[in-house]
Amino acid sequence: MKYVAPLTDVEIQTFHEMHRSHPSRRARMRAPSLLLSHQGVSMPHIARMYQVDYRSVSSWIDQWQTRGFVGL
Repeated sequence: MKYVAPLTDVEIQTFHEMHRSHPSRRARMRAPSLLLSHQGVSMPHIARMYQVDYRSVSSWIDQWQTRGFVGL
């Protein structure tokens, strides 16, 4: 199972801020999804919570790992 690599405190705080106020709806959804992955929640569970395919969650993780915040 794929998970987000451990996040720094700054990344965690930034994800919380993105969830609250980012202008992109997609970024507001992806930020807490990646936080959940960081906490050990599985991709299928996250996918059910956000009503997306688990492959979408996998793609979000890949984008985060390769491109960082820009990938979201």
